[in-house]
Amino acid sequence: MPPAMIRALAGRAGIHVYSDSDCFLEVNSRYLSLHNEAERRRVAIRLPRPARRVVDLFDGTVYVENRNELVMDLEPYATVVAEIEYETTAL
Repeated sequence: MPPAMIRALAGRAGIHVYSDSDCFLEVNSRYLSLHNEAERRRVAIRLPRPARRVVDLFDGTVYVENRNELVMDLEPYATVVAEIEYETTAL
């Protein structure tokens, strides 16, 4: 099944879709990793809620602050590993 079809079905089922890109993307509650294929591309990632910051674990680049969407321009075969910092809620 093509990736675009899987994303469409997930969206219709109410599942959060992080990106419409065909890049390799893995996300959990604290980290995201993204790997690009052979062509240069712009990738938009939508987080389920605003993050305080999204920071590259290798070089410290801050990709976004206080937002739930970030856009990255990726070179061919680029890999990004970043930490997602959400606000903590006091109980």
